Amino acid sequence: MRVAALISGGKDSCYNMMQCIAAGHQIVALANLRPAENQVGSDELDSYMYQTVGHHAIDLYAEAMALPLYRRTIRGRSVDTGRVYTKCEGDEVEDLYELLKLVKEKEEVEGISVGAILSDYQRVRVENVCKRLNLQPLAYLWQRNQEDLLREMISSNIQAIIIKVAALGIHQRWSHIQLMHLHLLLIYAFWNCTWRTRRDKGRRKMNDDLPTFEFSTAFLPHPLPHLCPQAEEQKNDLVRRNKAFHKL
Repeated sequence: MRVAALISGGKDSCYNMMQCIAAGHQIVALANLRPAENQVGSDELDSYMYQTVGHHAIDLYAEAMALPLYRRTIRGRSVDTGRVYTKCEGDEVEDLYELLKLVKEKEEVEGISVGAILSDYQRVRVENVCKRLNLQPLAYLWQRNQEDLLREMISSNIQAIIIKVAALGIHQRWSHIQLMHLHLLLIYAFWNCTWRTRRDKGRRKMNDDLPTFEFSTAFLPHPLPHLCPQAEEQKNDLVRRNKAFHKL
């Protein structure tokens, strides 16, 4: 099946592309919705649907994969926020409709790669748009166990860096998902707490390198534990802080 991939720059949308290829589909184009260029503070829109942090690097994805990139400026806003979506003038979902309509006309695609994991809000709206355009949504990550999924992504040689932190417990110095994974495992072991790795649950990632790229946009040569010279020191610091916590 000829497939266009919806990408945001995050690991989820990129890893779903890899799953599409593994299933025998052909990625023929990339699609992205971006904020207006002249809008103040436009790097991150107050959107129910779209992640826009890091959108300036999207062009590099198309260059790295040697694929055409279709982009549309987000003109709408979150108007219909109910559990069931119906066509609504002025809603940001209609920007997605117009983008995918153009991609289908130009590239004759039959399916759309989507990196959604747990968001029913996104799933319902993507399915609505795809149904109206007679396209098949391909969401291979949907409702996957997130701990297993993160480990799988790391073992698949995805190199992703954290470009925004918006949650307690994750520090900006844990810049790569390998280090973040170690950090989360230690927190889980020490405090027996649950954790999530979804992009809309506190952090945002931008991929440096993917196996599907024809060349790397960045190069990270060493796997854990040698990915970062400070990795062992950071792990030991977590251990020390945990011991100090239990002494309180």
